[in-house]
Amino acid sequence: MVLRSEKTTLVFDIENDKISRPDVTKAFYIDSNLTALGYEIYIPLYRLKEDSYQLGVVITDETGKNYSITTKAIILLNDSINIIEQEPSKTASVVPLTIKQPVNKITWYFDLSVRSGWFYRINGWAFINGTNTDLQKAYILLRKGEKVVVFDTRMQVRKDITAAFPKFRQDLDSSGFMSSIPLWKLEKGRYRIGLYVEKGNMAGSVYTDKFLDISQ
Repeated sequence: MVLRSEKTTLVFDIENDKISRPDVTKAFYIDSNLTALGYEIYIPLYRLKEDSYQLGVVITDETGKNYSITTKAIILLNDSINIIEQEPSKTASVVPLTIKQPVNKITWYFDLSVRSGWFYRINGWAFINGTNTDLQKAYILLRKGEKVVVFDTRMQVRKDITAAFPKFRQDLDSSGFMSSIPLWKLEKGRYRIGLYVEKGNMAGSVYTDKFLDISQ
């Protein structure tokens, strides 16, 4: 069993790996004589120093060692342990970004802004007025008092935005973004949601009328 966090990777040997699981044999149409497919493992919590770990499995057979990462993750929060579905490639990360003075005006919109389980999901589009969106980057800002937490986003192609603003004569195909913010990365409190866009020396930002409350 592999537990991978942002900083460390832990590997635990599974000793009890011959548990009979005829239901698995039946579900995957495996030879009916092969039922010892289950396993059980006890993980010492004192070894877990991070707040989240992605689960993976290494299987050793005659072909060698085969490693597979899963979409399951262990979340440790306030002395509670939870297993959730988490796709690492889609989960936003906190970034140590130095925010430039936002002197440029941006046009933006959130198509989706909703809390979903252990995540807050934001989809939308944005661009700096007067320039194309190639090489631009968008970030989600969460402000609590004087503290601002910055999360990255993934770019989405939005040819519809270019078509919607013909008067600007800008290529806005790269204006789309999406972010799936892991709530366990945030301290308790009320955060105002903002958006920051930069491209080269240009930058613009806005704080919306939307708030995110973290009570756990």
